[in-house]
Amino acid sequence: MDKKKSIKTRKLKIEKNTISFNRALVQISNISSVNVEPVPKPKVQWWFITMCAMGVPLILLYKGEIRYVGFLLFTAGIIYVIWYILVNINNEDSYLCIHLNSGDVYYIYCADKNFLKQVMKVIKFCFNDKMIQQNIMIDFDNCKFNRSPINIRNKKEVFNALIEGNSFVINNWKLIQDELRRACESLPESSEEYAASEEALGCALEEDEDGLIETFHKYAGSFLSDVFSGVVSGVFVELVKAALFDLPL
Repeated sequence: MDKKKSIKTRKLKIEKNTISFNRALVQISNISSVNVEPVPKPKVQWWFITMCAMGVPLILLYKGEIRYVGFLLFTAGIIYVIWYILVNINNEDSYLCIHLNSGDVYYIYCADKNFLKQVMKVIKFCFNDKMIQQNIMIDFDNCKFNRSPINIRNKKEVFNALIEGNSFVINNWKLIQDELRRACESLPESSEEYAASEEALGCALEEDEDGLIETFHKYAGSFLSDVFSGVVSGVFVELVKAALFDLPL
């Protein structure tokens, strides 16, 4: 059974291959999945429901002290049902859920659901890109990142964002077209990387931002492969990564 730990923390730190918050320390390699879910609902305590059901015949069929006991059982059950409904009705709060291979689940609360989704993207990036030595601080109180490895933007803003560590501004369709043409000319036509590049080039020639980013996402494995990165520039590889990890999940 999952060991669920609900946590409120001010800061979360990602350093190299570990994530730390409060007194917990988690290795990234031990994480099986990260997602944003509604606040966990408490399990139904069926014995309260049983008490309520047992109280009904005692109230209807008996008098005196037994009837009084039935009334108490029924009242306790009704109070529990009302409490359970009030706790769960219209509860739209969400948690960042970090699921570990061991079965443990850490639920980290933040009032801003959109910020939690951004945190999920950053952790996903760190999980997939293990070669980069990360040193990231995430401030849940102020919903801010310090040294985020990816640009937290919506998918259209990616094309006008600065690639971290590079002064080149991604707003040049000609660059994107040239890089994809180079990929198509260099890659074997039978490869998956070639098929992905050819489809992306068609979108780039039409300057279709949505179509291009969707194509990056569709062929994510090909665009992140060593084969593809070996025939395009490092700037373009970073653009692809930014587009991939800024897609809505």
